[in-house]
This record gives sequence, structure tokens and C-alpha cells, in this order.
Amino acid sequence: MKKILLLVIVILLSGQGMASETISDPAIQALVVIPSAGFDEESFQTVVRELTLYDIAWTLAAPDPVSQLISDTEVQSLDSISDMITNETAIIVIGGSDMSSLFSSEPLNRILEKGSQAGSICAGIGNGTLALANAGILNGVKVSAPDENSRVFLEQSGAIPDQAEGVITDTIITAQGPASAQTWTDIIVREIIAREITNNLGVLYLGDQENGKSVYVIPERLRSAVVSGIREGQVSDTWAGESFGIPALNTSVQVPVRGDWILTISPENNVCLLYEQFTGATIPYGSVVYIDPSLLGAKRDFSTNKVPIEGMIQDITFKDVYQNSNEYNESNRTLRNWTIEVNNTNSSVKKSVALLFDDIRIAEITWEDLTLRTCIEGNGVGSGILDILKTQGDGDSSIAYDEEKIEGSGCYEVVISVDAPKGITAYLTLFGKEGDILREKEIVIP
Repeated sequence: MKKILLLVIVILLSGQGMASETISDPAIQALVVIPSAGFDEESFQTVVRELTLYDIAWTLAAPDPVSQLISDTEVQSLDSISDMITNETAIIVIGGSDMSSLFSSEPLNRILEKGSQAGSICAGIGNGTLALANAGILNGVKVSAPDENSRVFLEQSGAIPDQAEGVITDTIITAQGPASAQTWTDIIVREIIAREITNNLGVLYLGDQENGKSVYVIPERLRSAVVSGIREGQVSDTWAGESFGIPALNTSVQVPVRGDWILTISPENNVCLLYEQFTGATIPYGSVVYIDPSLLGAKRDFSTNKVPIEGMIQDITFKDVYQNSNEYNESNRTLRNWTIEVNNTNSSVKKSVALLFDDIRIAEITWEDLTLRTCIEGNGVGSGILDILKTQGDGDSSIAYDEEKIEGSGCYEVVISVDAPKGITAYLTLFGKEGDILREKEIVIP
């Protein structure tokens, strides 16, 4: 039996704001919540139809289901599905006459609170918005008030009631009732798909200009450490950080990304939109920015950026496409009676960019002299715990449980002694300050 040393070199990012990085592959993309009885049937059917049409994985749940099946769909108890919720799950709450079941549901309140903290989409229609308020996630948030009777309750919960048919913020989507169900559902579906595509593609490298500047698209929903190369109108699967020339800046680049969805990148206008060819709807993806490559690492992927993000991206702005883009407005005419809260400041964008690019990242794994060397690079400052969670393999195997507290920036080493047969799989887990998982890595030891 071999004695294996596992050497881990870590530079740790601050745990603040990293809950949204917990799990990249959600168990479900949407959780549809209805009261135990007397739910809004029209809004429910609209949601089911659109989620099915766009092939979005979803689960139906109620606090205490009276029926096991609704429209041939199994209704689960909220108690049984809380662990299936991740930061990428949209929580869709449909109102009705039996609001007491939602208000008294501790699992629902916990799911909404956890989802809100992680940056998940939390959506309510009709009285469903009151359930969001009851969970305490609407403090200072503008929402659509179902009726005048609801206004007082919303105000007491810290929300800002609005008379519009619906209100869209960064993560909260609310609508008055069934008459607004189609538009409300459309916006939720678009947001789910936009997040899915953003996570798959991440930051987009478009190429280098003749003046030497590197051109990137920084997503408005910056949640993935992936940097993809866009070459000849396609995502370059083989791109490994090499530079290539950018097309003319007065030419839009169109990239197919999911079914009928394409990315329309317009370097000339500094904007990138997601476009759905079937419906004609568009969604903001991000802004085109220009960066001096001398500030980047060798692979142009920000893993070894040499200056703070604020100094690298000084003029990043997400255009207020909701109000200033004719292309966006023409494709989303149903939003004219909606209130849309747009973040026009740069500070939160730079913070999210810094959080992402200062994240830990495994740069290489080599095998030499029975020592596994894992190099994790970044610029982060923070604290957390590095832990070897478990192992898996044929025959008897054991691993010495250990953990190392990480403080501040720099390199930290944790040496774990492992008795293991050939082919064992080690699972590395990095926990943040609040116990949230910042990174999990599975490594097969030869």
C-alpha cells in the first residue's frame, strides 16, 4: 500500500459574496411554490407551459399538499426539497386564497431567505409577493402591489409598493396578478436562461485590437470563472489563452449559444445582448470592455492579473438597455407598463469582477514522486477553512482528516498523509467564513 502525500497550495478569496459560487450545476432550475389549497390556477398554468416550452427543469411544491398530483405533476412537500435548492434555482411563488399555509411555512421562509442571500431569482405574483415579504427578503425593494389591501402589509415588511403591472429588479420579479402572468413568466424564463448561458460562457475574449488592447465582454450577471474565446462567430472550445485578432469594431458578432438563443455582440456600441430568434426577445448579457494585456496573466484569463480590477477596468459601464436600446425595447413591448430598476453604478460591477477574478483557481495538477501538487492562484484577501472531505476507491482506504484555517492573502500549505490503493479519488473542499462551500474539487490519484 502506497503512502501518498497530498500537497495543496492555496490563495484564498474573501468569503464575502461568495455564496453565489457554491454550486455550479443546480439540482433544479425552478421551484414553483403554490399554497396548499386555493392557488392561482391561471398563473400556475402559464408558468408550467413556459417552463416546459423552454426545457427548464422544475419542481412543484406546497407547504402541505392536499393533492399528490396537479395537472399530472407531482406536488412535493416543501420539507422534502429544501436541499435541492441552489443559488441557480429560481424560486417562483404563486399566490391564492390559502395564504396562511405559505405564511406559516418555515421551510419556505428558509428557502427564500437562503435564495435571496445567494442572489437567486425570487419571484412572486399576486399574493405570492406577500410570501416574499413575509420571509423578510423585500426590505428596501420596489415590488408590484397586488391591491391596496396588500400595500400596508408590504410597507410594514420594508418593501416599496409600486402601482405598475410588474416590477423587475436584479433578483426580485413581482407582478400584480393573473393578467400579468404571461409577461411575468416570460421575464423569469429569460432570466433563468440568461444565467444558464452566462455560467456556461462566463467572460468572453473577443480578441486583440491593432493598438494592442484586449477586448472582452464582462457579463452583467457575473457568476462564472470561465473565460471563453469567441472566434469566427463561435465559442472556441480549444481556446487556451492565445491571442488572436478582433474583427472590425463596426461589425456585430453573432454566436449561437442555446437552441434559438444567440449572442449579439456589438463592440462599436459596447454592448452584448442575448437574442431569442423564436420570440424576438432580447436580454442584456454584458458590456464590451478594453484592457491592456500587460495587466493580465499569460493566458489572458485574469488568473494572475497584476493590478486590482478597479485599475484594470476603469470605464466599465452596463448600458441602461431597458431605456436606451431601441433593439431591446422593440423586442419587449409588453414591459412598457412595468417598472424596471437598473443598476447604473460601476461599484457593484467592479466588486463582482474582483470577487470572481480573485477567486481561487486550480492552475495545474502534476504527479511526481508520489506527491500531488495543486497550484491555486489568485489575489484574494479573506479567511476560511481548507478541508479534505472524503475519499473513494476500491479496497481499504483511509485519509487523515485535517483542516487548515486560512487568514489574509498569500500561499498556504496543507500536507495530508493518505494510505490508499491505486485509483483513489480525493475530494477537496474549501469552506468560507460562514461555512458555505467556496470550491469543491475531485482529484483522481493514479
